[in-house]
This record gives sequence, structure tokens and C-alpha cells, in this order.
Amino acid sequence: MLTKIWERYIFKDLIKFFAFFLLSFFLLYFLADFSTHVQDFIKEGKISLTKIITYYVHQFFKRMPLLLPLALLISTIKVLSSLNLHRELVALQSCGVTLKKILRPFWLLAFLCCAIGYINEEVVIPKIATYLDEAKQARSKNPLKQAKKRPFTILYLKDSSKLVYQTFDKEKNAFFDVYWIRSFNDIWRMKYLSADPQKPLGEFVDHIARSESGLLEKKESYEQCILPSLKWKSSELYKKQSASKYQKISKLAHSVIKGEGDSFHAKGESATYLFYKLMMPLMPFLILIGVSPYCVSYSRNPSTFLLYGISIFCFVVFFTLTDSLIIIGENQTVPPYVAMCLPFLLAFGGFYRKFRLLFK
Repeated sequence: MLTKIWERYIFKDLIKFFAFFLLSFFLLYFLADFSTHVQDFIKEGKISLTKIITYYVHQFFKRMPLLLPLALLISTIKVLSSLNLHRELVALQSCGVTLKKILRPFWLLAFLCCAIGYINEEVVIPKIATYLDEAKQARSKNPLKQAKKRPFTILYLKDSSKLVYQTFDKEKNAFFDVYWIRSFNDIWRMKYLSADPQKPLGEFVDHIARSESGLLEKKESYEQCILPSLKWKSSELYKKQSASKYQKISKLAHSVIKGEGDSFHAKGESATYLFYKLMMPLMPFLILIGVSPYCVSYSRNPSTFLLYGISIFCFVVFFTLTDSLIIIGENQTVPPYVAMCLPFLLAFGGFYRKFRLLFK
């Protein structure tokens, strides 16, 4: 591969546009995010350039699973459509070069993107997760006020009860705004819950139970109350929100194979993110199979703009569907491997026939 002059020419052109679009997309994200949170980087009237660079380098790797396939999608359409429009594809084919061979540089770049994707999920993402979580907490001048805007976290306990909380208050070493849902008929609400699993002390506690009439009513209130039947592992609560999403592929695989997990939901979450991390780096190959037949099709009036629009729309729909299926997989409404493989199988089944006919 890349032994021919025309291969090096196409690959060089492809890399140039790929890098341009990759950096452009991230620059747009940087401008939008920085303009919103610029005050968070100001200390004593000065902006820390080192802090800005460090933070957005970490953000780049976090957003890479989305940026890499998107940049490949746009650059592939750009290069192939340009070759087609300027009749360079016809010239190559008249010299005996098949369309299958013309795609070699594109497959090479797709393979590189795939390899980078797996390395990023296995090595980089687990290392930067802690930094990004701490940076997100440090952004807020009023952590408790910001905590109310954050998504809540659910911990599924061994006794089938659920612990729902907003955030962790480091100063008090306690969890803020906590609900312990023992059942549909028995709920405990606490403003703070001590992070010590040996002594789960709740502050400003309300005990809510279902009455004989079927209504949930407050039965008891305590300023402080120890809940001895509330049990969890000491490390679970603080790490729960990013446990599976930011774990290594190898660690998730080990957890799934060994059947580790304290609850039905925890096992479903680990399996879902394992298959998600295994499938998403394969997105570059799916993109080539999907768009390349339409880029090399001959037409008197090629509508490149329409091709860009439809491709980006399909890209957004694909990622939206995948994110939705993560929730279904976590709750094991369908098996996690089915939930995560389904979008790829549907897309592959829809695109492969046309691809096979053109690139025999």
C-alpha cells in the first residue's frame, strides 16, 4: 500500500483534509465552551494559559470518539467527490486501476482511526477521567448550587434497594440530597449522608411510607439518624458515576467474563459499555462502506451539498440511536450485545449491497 504515486497523492490529500476538519471541529467546540466558561479560568484577575491548554487537551481526547469518525466522514466525501468531479477517477480506471484499489488509502486511514480509537479507550480515557471530574467540580464557585443542576446518580444495592444522590460534598465527607428507596412503600430522604459505610449517619432525615389509603406520607423526621441496615462498599458511591463509562476495555471484559457486579443493573452497565467501547472504534469502516459508493457514482449534475447534508444527518441519527440504546442495554431490556451491535448491523445491512456491487 502507498507504493504507487497516485496512492500517495490521494493519501496525502486525505490526511490534509482530515487534519483540517478534525482541528476545525474541535476549535468550534473550544470557542463555544470557552466563551461560556471563561470566568472559570480567571484567578486574581489573570487567565492561566497552562490550565486552559491542559483542560482542553484532555477534552480533545474525551471527544475523540465523536471527532475522528466525523472528520473521516467529511474528508472522505471531499476527496472522493473531488476526484470524481475532476474526472481523475475515470483517468485512473482507464489505466487499469479498479475502484477497489482506489479505496486503499481510505482503508488505511480508517484502520489508523480505528487503532487510535481502541488505544484512546484502553489507555487515555481512564487516565483523564479523574482530572475532568475534578475540573468540572472546581469550575463551580458554589458547588451545592451547581449540584442541583447535575444529573443524579443511582446506586443499586445488594438488597435490591436504590440509593439516589446528587453529589459528593468533600468538606463534609458526605453525600448531598440523598434518597434511599427501599421499596415503593418505604423511602428515606436525607439532606446529607455520611460517606462512612460503617456508620451511615443521615442528617435532616425524613421517613416516607405508604399509608393504608395508598398515599405516600411522611411518618417520621430526625435531625440526625443512623441507618444500620443501609450497606454499601466504601468506594462505590464516589466512583459510581464514571465507573463503567471511563473504565478500560480490558477491565470491563474481565468484569463481564467473571460475572462481577453487586447487582443486576451493575452487570448490565458493565456489559453495555464493554460492547459500546468495542463497537464504536469500528465506525470509520462503516463510514467508508456507507458513503464511498455515492461519492464515486457518475452523474451530470452531482449534488455534493446534498450528500454532505444527508451524511451528517445519518451520522447524528446513528449516534443518537446508540446513546438511546445504552440506556436499554444498561437495564437489560434487551441483551447488551444486541443493543450495541444493532445500529451497526442495521447500517451495514443497508449500505453493504450497494458497496459490494460497485467495489467488486
